[in-house]
Formats: sequence, structure tokens, C-alpha cells
Amino acid sequence: SMLNPGTNQSQPLNLELKKDNQFTAYPQNEANNKLQGTWKIDGTLLVCTGSTEGTRQKMTLKIDAKTFHLLSIDQDDTPLPLGQITPPGANKINFRKKP
Repeated sequence: SMLNPGTNQSQPLNLELKKDNQFTAYPQNEANNKLQGTWKIDGTLLVCTGSTEGTRQKMTLKIDAKTFHLLSIDQDDTPLPLGQITPPGANKINFRKKP
């Protein structure tokens, strides 16, 4: 889950990996601005690169392939500080993997 900066509440973070190397990722409250693109395994990392539907931002997510902890987010080529979206009391951001 991640912190919703608008409400300051923790919210689920959804990640759907498809067999054809396509993915969809979105916070629960932003189902209308999903990040969609392609994923690949790079060593121990799951690397997801795509664009948001609504705002058309290019983003790259690096995720631990075993634990689904979010390790980094880059928007275009700028790393986003994970501290801004990590829920209070949590030390990491986890994805909820869809079956």
C-alpha cells in the first residue's frame, strides 16, 4: 500500500502482470489514471515501464521480484522520493499482486 498525499490515508496499490509482458499498476483511488506498459525481469528486479492513461506521464517502477516491495519510481528521468508516499509507520511500499 502507499500513502495518498491528498487524504493522508494509506491505500492499496494494485499491480497486474499479464503473460504477454504487459502490466497495469494503479493506486486504489486512481483507477482512471492507470500506469500501463511492459514489464521485464532484470536479475532480482521486476522493471515496469509505461505511461499513465490520464496524465500521459512516462514512468519506470523498479520492484523486488520476490517480495513486491517498490524500490524506486522514475517519472521521465527524475527519481521520485518514496518517502512522500510511504505510509506513516511503514518502511516500504508493497504492491498487492492480482492473481
